[in-house]
Amino acid sequence: MQVYLFTNRSGMKIMLKCTFLFVLAALCWQCNRITYTAENFPTENYLAFGQGGGFAGSLTTHYLLSNGQFFISEGIEGAKLSAGEIGKGKAKKMLKRYQEEIQPYDFQEPGNRYSFLEYVAADTTYAQQWGRTGIEVPEPMLLFFQDLQLLLPQE
Repeated sequence: MQVYLFTNRSGMKIMLKCTFLFVLAALCWQCNRITYTAENFPTENYLAFGQGGGFAGSLTTHYLLSNGQFFISEGIEGAKLSAGEIGKGKAKKMLKRYQEEIQPYDFQEPGNRYSFLEYVAADTTYAQQWGRTGIEVPEPMLLFFQDLQLLLPQE
């Protein structure tokens, strides 16, 4: 059995054009992606979630950005540190899910130890907190919080 790859110039030209277009598309895609740092952290369109409280007043906040990057900070004024990423598609789905399923809840029931969700939009911030003993937390909030925890990069 014989295999003919490129027996004429037109086949080679088509292959070169396709390769050029592929490389050009890949470069455009990479140039369009913004990578954030603690210094240029976005001011809107991100999700913050975490836990805090207790005797020591600890606070751990995770940030999910719309481009899929994760950041983490410890304490109220803790520096934001890069903590991996999940991909832009997954991040967009989680942000949309928050807006559709969780944002309508005005749930402020923190306890000594509490969990929280917060979405920072362009014009306002939406937040939910829970942890008070004896208060039933809406199931969609708990499920969403658990799903976010599962997305966190493993250390």
